[in-house]
Order: sequence, then structure tokens, then C-alpha cells
Amino acid sequence: LTTLSRRQAGKSGQHLFLSSLRNPQEKTSDVAFALNTLGRLWLSGIQPDWPAFHAGSEPRRLPLPTYPFQRQRFWIDKPATPQTLTAGQSRPGKLSDIGEWFYSPSWTRCPWVSKSADGANNVSGRAWLVFTDGSEFSARLVERIRAQGCDPSVVKLGKHYNKDGDKGFTINPRSPQDYFLLTEDLHRAGTVPRTILHLWCHSPSITDAASAATIDTWQSLGFYSLVYLSQALDKISVTKPIKISVVTSQAQEVLTDDTLIPAKAMVHGPCVVIPQELTNVACQSVDVAAAEVSNWNIQKLDALLADVATESSGNVVAYRGSHRWTRTYSPLPLAPTNAKPTLLRQRGTYLITGGLGGVGLLLAEYLARTVQAKLVLTGRSEVPPRSQWSKWLASPDNDERITEKLKAISALEEMGAEVFVASADVADPQAMRRVIHDTQSRFGKINGFIHAAGIVNGPTDGAILDLDKENCAQIFCPKVEGLLNLASLVQEADLDFCFLTSSLSSVLGGLGFSAYAAANVFMNAFAYTQNQTQSVPWLSVNWDAWLTEQDSDIPLRVTGMSSQESLETFDRILSLGQAGQTVVSISPLEARIEQWVKMDRSRDGALKQESQIFSQTHGDQEKLTAENAAGNQATQI
Repeated sequence: LTTLSRRQAGKSGQHLFLSSLRNPQEKTSDVAFALNTLGRLWLSGIQPDWPAFHAGSEPRRLPLPTYPFQRQRFWIDKPATPQTLTAGQSRPGKLSDIGEWFYSPSWTRCPWVSKSADGANNVSGRAWLVFTDGSEFSARLVERIRAQGCDPSVVKLGKHYNKDGDKGFTINPRSPQDYFLLTEDLHRAGTVPRTILHLWCHSPSITDAASAATIDTWQSLGFYSLVYLSQALDKISVTKPIKISVVTSQAQEVLTDDTLIPAKAMVHGPCVVIPQELTNVACQSVDVAAAEVSNWNIQKLDALLADVATESSGNVVAYRGSHRWTRTYSPLPLAPTNAKPTLLRQRGTYLITGGLGGVGLLLAEYLARTVQAKLVLTGRSEVPPRSQWSKWLASPDNDERITEKLKAISALEEMGAEVFVASADVADPQAMRRVIHDTQSRFGKINGFIHAAGIVNGPTDGAILDLDKENCAQIFCPKVEGLLNLASLVQEADLDFCFLTSSLSSVLGGLGFSAYAAANVFMNAFAYTQNQTQSVPWLSVNWDAWLTEQDSDIPLRVTGMSSQESLETFDRILSLGQAGQTVVSISPLEARIEQWVKMDRSRDGALKQESQIFSQTHGDQEKLTAENAAGNQATQI
């Protein structure tokens, strides 16, 4: 009946279809399934007859604490295995030496996965779902699965949903409804997959990587495909373990001559976050060289399938030539320096997008103090003409957010800076072209830019089950479209550096951060592509949480960087001058990856605790100041 209801005319994505009885193949008890359905009805706004529900049961008193709920968990979970402290890690938590906060992404060569003696990673004996793109590589993988005694369900790309026999399907990758019809048919047939092999992003891209069409295509085949698939799996209330392995090409930088397509790399966002939000789902990212896989022999194909079938074979894996690699992060010790960073010029001109936000103003302060810079601060909100500033500041009735901005600008000028404020959306080509023209007319040559723009009054995060293209687009706009626009406008300028404020969420994910993590992964990959073709160094820094002087929440003090620490970190990164991706983590990064990304299920409690803190300390960079009047929150890069 549920299936019949879904296919009625007039239904929309806002309709919710729930079944009161489980599928015969579902292992969940009838009572648990019914309670789950009742809970989802209540979440949708339906008010059950609670007196009837509780009839016959005896109510009990539940003691509650008298202090306000802070939504932070501080219970110390017992580790599943004994943990030892490594050298230099005297205690968990924030490292006292700022020089130990820096990391550089790297790759470690490791053995190819072979079939285990106990058969745990055998291809046979499990339900497979394979998303194929019609390539020879995907066809050969399906053939090898079948050769090992398994009959996989195969999904092909098309314009409309279609079922071809018991195990063949065609879906439109842009249609969330098609994914739901797929999982519903699998559920009804008792073939809900245990292993999902996603191959839509492995074919090489031959079009302009920065074109809107290319980005839209790979977002649909990668990022949105995983989002819609996760939502569809949740709607059929699957509770058994599932592993999703996403095979890509041009999404990971392993060798120095690797070519990246930043839009492909965005699939890593949901790959990290899905297991954090859907506890029965594991995800693995596998990057291959598209030019090589067509020549893979049977042994390599079977090894890849064994890798996919292995429960914990590495979250991010790459194959190049005869070698298998896993991604790691190497410490990058940075000592303090008293000298001015070589990337900066005395009285140089620097453009800061998002310059009126919390992070933007802090970085502007550093440039003002260090080199008495000529600063161009852009933001989406309007400020009054400079001739009206004195009158505005004298009135207590004006918008306090704008007042704080004007005071901050005045403070920068007292430090010796010249400040030009421009209202412009970084994703608007005409507006930014006008800003650059006005800057050059006023100050002359631009020496560098800092891209610190972020969304304003929009969703910073959202559970993957609630995401749609509209709220994702708001998150992507400044960090994807805005970055591409800015890069095209300064392409001919002889800059000293380009600095991107990315986020640690691109490494650690975070509850509700799938779209945000993907946007920051794009920034990291884009910086890499620019460094391959330009002499100007592009720096993408994955910042940990920023705090402002207004923050008085002691727990946040332990988990974030103070303003002084943030500027010291910025100074050391500029002094290093290393192009590419730099990761900033105020606590040991590998420990956080073990806890957040590798997702040992015994550490679920710790994940929830750090997720709550991470989401608090990663509010948008413009939330902390007048740009968004959030007040007393920490800043998300």
C-alpha cells in the first residue's frame, strides 16, 4: 500500500509515506518498527493519542538537574582498547605549543588488500549494489563480482526511473525521488545492499574544470548522489550495516603530476559525514588513475573489490600504478619568527572578501599592525557613506552591528592602515569587478587577497537527511562560485599570494556539516590546481575554531583559538609561505581522526560530545560580528 501511495498523482517531496508493518526481510522487531514509525509521525507534526499509548503503564518520576542544559557532554567514555600517549602528547585536548598545531596532508604506501582467511571480505555472500556509468571499467568490476558467485543489483544513468528485471535499474541522478524508488524496490525484493559500489565519478573529466556545467555535472554525480542515496536508505529504515565505497578519479592529490577536478573532490564531504550521522553506514573514498584502470588485470580488480568488501580498510584510499596509498597528515612544526613574513609588503594593498566579518576583521588587524596595509574590505551588507560615520557613531539608536563595524574600521586606521569598504557579493562578477577597478584606482596594484567570505543569515549546517539543493547552494555560493569568480578576476594580476580560509571540517567532517565540508574540500582542491599552473602561491588553510575576545564560555576556550592565538597562527603560516593545503588543529589531529572519521563505534559518545562543541565553535565567520549579530559564538571558517 505504501508503494501504491507513492505512485499517485499529485504527490510531492513534502509528502511523507510510512509503513506500520515491517518488510518480511527486515530483522527489526515488529514493536521497534511500529515505535519508529510513531516517532517519525510525531516528528512530522502529528500528535498521537498519548494517553491511549501509555494506557496500562505506570509513570515514573525522572530527576533532572537544576542547572540549565548546555548541550555539551563531558562524560569520559571508557575506551574499547587501552590507549597510550604518544611522544609530545602529555594530555588529550588543546596543545599548549602553537608550533604543534600545523599539519600537511601526505600519503603512506600500504599493501593491497587480499582476501582474508576467515572470508570476512569475500565478495560472495553479500548483497551488492553497483552504480555504473557505462564504462568498460565499471562493466569489468560487475563481471568480477558475478564471477565470484554474487548477482549484484546494477544502477545505470538515465533520464527517468526504470526497473529492468530483478537486478537492473535506471535512475536520473538529479532526482531524489528516483533514489527512493530504487531503495524501496530493493527493500521489497529483500535485496537491500550490504555493500554499495559507487562508480559515477571515476571517469576522467575532459571539460573546463571551472565551468559551471562541469561543476554542476560532478556535484550531481558525486555530492548530491550520496546525499540522495543516504536519504533514500533512511526512508526505508534500514538498520543493518552498510558500506558505501565511492570510486573517483581526479579527486585526490597523491603524486605531484595528478590533475584534480575540484567539483569531483566535493564527494569527500558526505563520505566523511554520512557515517557520523547514520551510524549503520560506513563510507570509503577510493581514488584511481582513470588512464590506468582500463589496463587493470583480474588480480587488481579483485583486490579493489576485496578492499571495498573489507569493513575497515581505510577511509581515504588511492591507487597509483602498482601501489596502494592511504591518506595521512604529517606534523609541520612552525616556530615563531620575529621577522615580517616575506609574502607581505610594507604598505601593501590587500583585498579581504568577508572583510567585515569576525575572521576578516582579525586578519585585517594583523595586516594593519604588521605592515600598515592598504585594506579593501568587502561584505554583502551595506555601511553608510564615510561622510556620515561621525553622525552615525554619535547616535545610540542606530544599528549596533553597523556601529561595531565602523568602530573596528576606525581602529584599523588608528594602527596606520588605509581602509576602503565596499559592499559586494563575492559571487557577483559585476560587483567584484567594480571593487577591483575602484581598488586599483584608489591604491594602485593589488598585492594579495584573502578569501574569508561566508554565508550570511543562511544555513551553516544541516543534517544530511534534511539537505536539498537550495540550502546546499547557499553554502556553496561563497566558497565555490565566489572563489571561482574571484580567481577569474585576479588571473592577470601580478599578486604575491592568494590566501583561502578553509576549514578543518574538510578533514573531520562534523554532524550537519556534509555540505560545508564539501565546500571547503573544493577550496583545498582548487588551490592545488592553481599552484600547478601559476607561479603565484595559493594557500588553503583548514582552520580550527576561532574565538573572539567577547567569548567568555570557558569550555569553548579549551576547544578553540583565542584572537591572539589565531593571529600568531596566521603569522607563522604567512612566514612559512608554503603553497597548498595546511591543516590547523589545536589538539592532536590523528587522535581526532581516529575518533571522528575512522568511527570506532565504541567512541560514539565522544563523537557526540566533540560534535556539539565543533558545531558551536564553527559558526560562520560572519556570525560573530555585525555581519550576523550572533554574538558570543565562535567562528566557523
